[in-house]
Order: sequence, then C-alpha cells, then structure tokens
Amino acid sequence: MTIDAVHQAYQQQLQQFYGDQSVADESERLLLTGSGGPFSDYAMPSLSESENREGMPETMLTAYDYYREHIVAKDLGSAYGVTLLVGEQITFGVVVTTDGDDGWLEVFDIEGQQLGVARTCLDKVLWGDCQEMRALVSSSALPPELEAQLPA
Repeated sequence: MTIDAVHQAYQQQLQQFYGDQSVADESERLLLTGSGGPFSDYAMPSLSESENREGMPETMLTAYDYYREHIVAKDLGSAYGVTLLVGEQITFGVVVTTDGDDGWLEVFDIEGQQLGVARTCLDKVLWGDCQEMRALVSSSALPPELEAQLPA
C-alpha cells in the first residue's frame, strides 16, 4: 500500500459524502449534514477522554491536541479521530471541520508515521507539508491551489 493509495482513500470518502450532498435536495442535505460528517462511520470514541487515548500513536494524539487547542477550544469547529482501512492497512486520521465548509486532515499509520496532511474544502483536498498546513490554522486561509479547485 502506498501513500498515494491512502490519500486517494481519504479523498474518496470526502468526495462520496459531499457528492451525495450535491445531488440531494435541500431537506436531504440537512439530513446528510446532520449525519456527522464524511468520516462519521469511522469515528473513534472521543480522544479527549484519557481511556480512549491508550494505545493510540503519540503523533496522532499530538495532532488531535493541536486542533483541539486551536479550533475546538476557540469554538471554530470540531476535531475527531477516525480509523479507516486502506487495502489491508489500518490508518488513523484526525479530521477537523470548521463551522464553514473547510477543514484539515492528518493521516497516520498504526506506528504513528504521518502519511499525509491536508487542507480541505468540501470534497477538495490539498495535501502538503505538515508545518505549512498547520500554519493555516491561525488565519483559516485556503491555499491558492485549493481555492483554484473550487467552483467560481
């Protein structure tokens, strides 16, 4: 399994969720939005509870704590952990959604190696460097490459 396969699996999940919303009528969209997000079927128990953190990769927990401090604590959105099977490999993700349509995504393997960090907006994903993507938290800015993918 390659890092590209991991990126594609996470991006496909976003595309499926938001694609369903784009073809839904208004009342169906409200139900989909209320369903908890694109990864809700893969959500872990809350990582803010110490008993749920046991055995989790430290790098993943550090990412979760970062977004919890900079997004959740400031009431700008939510962050949660997910487990997604990609091929035969278990991956862990930290999914961050804001009160708008954008967010962040960090993916790790079972040992805690980072497999990708992305800035997201709806079903569009821009994978990049961890420091660069996290730096966008303070401004909530979308990188120009991601904005270019969005409909005008």
